[in-house]
Amino acid sequence: YETLSYLRFRREVSKAIKRGQLRLQLGSGSHEIPGWVSIDMLVRGNILTMRLPGGLRRFANESVQYIYSSHFLEHIEYPGEAREFARQCHRILRPGGAIRIVVPGIEKIIRAYAADNEEFFRGQAEMHPEWCTTKLDHLMYALQQDGQHKYGYDFETINELLSDAGFTNVVEG
Repeated sequence: YETLSYLRFRREVSKAIKRGQLRLQLGSGSHEIPGWVSIDMLVRGNILTMRLPGGLRRFANESVQYIYSSHFLEHIEYPGEAREFARQCHRILRPGGAIRIVVPGIEKIIRAYAADNEEFFRGQAEMHPEWCTTKLDHLMYALQQDGQHKYGYDFETINELLSDAGFTNVVEG
């Protein structure tokens, strides 16, 4: 793969804007979605490398139809960078556009911990490192992911973050 050049990026974005169908995948890692402009801070290839949230300033107001961000928001500082991310997303979304943000289910793991849910933690053991041997190990790994996670979210916090940025009709799903 080649790194997506800024000129090629501008051409792709311009074409999508003209069609009224600019779709951004923010914090994509190496996972591209066909038909979407994928952006990540670290990954190269056909992914546009851009510092987020600041790089979103490159996009014009109301120029994006859809934004999708999976397992990215917990990796940036809260509240500063997270608020800037939400504000920039709101600014660049067209009226009637939509954003979908996916974050780890921190509330779910906290409830499982409090309920001493052994079955839940057997499932976590399949996804977490070998050193996670206790329920607290799994809880802390989910919260911190070896220092990669800067913050954990529940619906109340995401709702407040997005509402403060101007989003309406925030739903949990």
